[in-house]
Amino acid sequence: MNKNIIVIGSGWLGSPLSKALAQSGHKVTATTTSTDKLAPLNEQGFDLILLNSQKLIQQDQAMWPQINADLMIITIPPQRGQTDYFEQLKVLAQLALNNKVRQLLFISSSSVWANCHGMITEQTTANPMTATGQAMVNFSQWLHQSALDATTLHLTGLINEQRHPGHFLAGKSALSQANAAVNLIHQQDCIGLIERIIDKQYWGHQAIGCAPSHPSRREFYIKAAQRLGLEPPTFNDAGIVQQENDTKIINAQATATALDYHYQISDLIKWLHST
Repeated sequence: MNKNIIVIGSGWLGSPLSKALAQSGHKVTATTTSTDKLAPLNEQGFDLILLNSQKLIQQDQAMWPQINADLMIITIPPQRGQTDYFEQLKVLAQLALNNKVRQLLFISSSSVWANCHGMITEQTTANPMTATGQAMVNFSQWLHQSALDATTLHLTGLINEQRHPGHFLAGKSALSQANAAVNLIHQQDCIGLIERIIDKQYWGHQAIGCAPSHPSRREFYIKAAQRLGLEPPTFNDAGIVQQENDTKIINAQATATALDYHYQISDLIKWLHST
């Protein structure tokens, strides 16, 4: 069933997501804080409106814009050094409630498990290391106590051909954690998981998005840099065999099974060789 969807944010994920949802038959409105984006993005098959959620924090609710949607998807990441991220997210959820939007999908990050080790699943207790990570945890908890039908999707490191991981560590030396597992997800699968959550009405859950392959940092980032012709990174502990509890593997299998989702980019090393 097609929906009327508002996507908060038109950045790396929000813009291609809005286009994909519109192509699937949904009526999509995306938001931006930049007037420069209005013309080019309005030509992508979805509507675009100006909305600065941080400014809403300071405004009386009577001055908030009216929106018409069945579902709100929040794709805005925290800004570096931001101290009001939790308040910003709550304002958006309240905007949804005020406009009788009953479904909300919050795109969070696996950084909520930043201080965890071993195998991480949807059931693992969050243990963030930053204030913005804690804000994500707090908002997800707040959402699931609200009147909204809400799901939180925690995404791992984001990649695609333009955001190529070969740039991430190229030229760096004496890096640690050579044998730590890589936890990444391609943009195609971010969008695919979101579409499946909508199609299956998968509300009231904590979900994870992460490619099922987990090569070591050393293997992956050396090959990634080489694929771009860049100087590969070097590691100072390449010969150390790491114990399972010294690394972290984000296991998204439960979410994939529940959604009957098959990753388009499942083998990260194979994907590197295709770029």
